[in-house]
Amino acid sequence: MAKFLRIDHLLEENPFALSGGEKLRVALASVLILDPKILLFDEPTRGIDWETKLSFLSNIKQLVHTRTIVLATHDVELLAELNVNDVIVLNDGRVVLTGNKREVLSNPAIEKYGLVRPKITYLMKSLGAEGIVSINEALKSIRCLK
Repeated sequence: MAKFLRIDHLLEENPFALSGGEKLRVALASVLILDPKILLFDEPTRGIDWETKLSFLSNIKQLVHTRTIVLATHDVELLAELNVNDVIVLNDGRVVLTGNKREVLSNPAIEKYGLVRPKITYLMKSLGAEGIVSINEALKSIRCLK
């Protein structure tokens, strides 16, 4: 588990001396070692740098194939890059939008609830491609234009 999360060099370190990203990976390892079938995350990327976020994203992408993951986040960019089945937008404890990732994240209505559509969505729309929400989708779309 330590190698999977790239924390093997931290095993002997004082946990209070770890960075935010290191603490995130150590916390994730401490849960994964129990082999849960369901993982619940609440704002897991809040306060971490982009490199650590990408590392976390890589780990989550590997875990989605073997576990159920429930992720509460305002980080729409992170959500866009994950292979998720359903997206639910809550506002004041009420479900206000629901659907697949593309339907919800490309919907301008999410902005009424304090969320911003992924940057790639705006870029691809300006190029005439509607509903693109992830970088991988954008790359596939661009390759099709060749």
